Amino acid sequence: MNTLPDEILCSIFAKIYPTSAIKLKRLCRRLCDCLETQHFAELNLKLCWPIIPSASGLQTAPNAIDRYRLAWEGRDLSGRIPKAIGTLTNLTHLSLFRNSLTGSIPREIGLLVHLEQLYLNSNALIGSIPQEICSLQNLHYLYLNNNMLDGDIPSRITELSQLRFLMLHSNQLTGTLPGGLLQLPCMEYMSLTGNLLEKRLPKSCLQRSRLVALLQSQGFVFE
Repeated sequence: MNTLPDEILCSIFAKIYPTSAIKLKRLCRRLCDCLETQHFAELNLKLCWPIIPSASGLQTAPNAIDRYRLAWEGRDLSGRIPKAIGTLTNLTHLSLFRNSLTGSIPREIGLLVHLEQLYLNSNALIGSIPQEICSLQNLHYLYLNNNMLDGDIPSRITELSQLRFLMLHSNQLTGTLPGGLLQLPCMEYMSLTGNLLEKRLPKSCLQRSRLVALLQSQGFVFE
């Protein structure tokens, strides 16, 4: 193994399912370094998500994927978002909106610790918003609108201290807004219409007057 070039090692292990491949990092330092490269992550992702656009399609959009940015919006992608997405740990921008993606949002999204912008809107995603998204401490933009997401908004969303835009409208979310959501220091705009959320909020939320007016325009009442 020590004599094989990195590219060959990546090609071999990229054929293994992501969660199994990552466990192999314990075998030796050389393999660990290889499996942590961006080259391996991209190979692994493409093999585990066969509906990704062809290489010829990517050549017409050279900025579609690079070390820090994966932008595949409006590409007619279908199927589930693969768990291998969590291996692209250098990403700061992940954009998969306006496709036909189904299934739930993989918890492995939470491994993208450098992510600043996440756009999964305008798909057919179901299930709840994974708590792991709340681990993305650098996140500024979170767009999950126009899907079929249900359940409560994660209580830990208030840990996203850098969040500026929160777009959750046109889903099937229920429950109440997490306490402290309106107190996030960088929050500029949130859209929550078209859900099944409890519209009555305590007056203790009135500290951020600009956001209060915004929520009132979306049908929320403070009492």
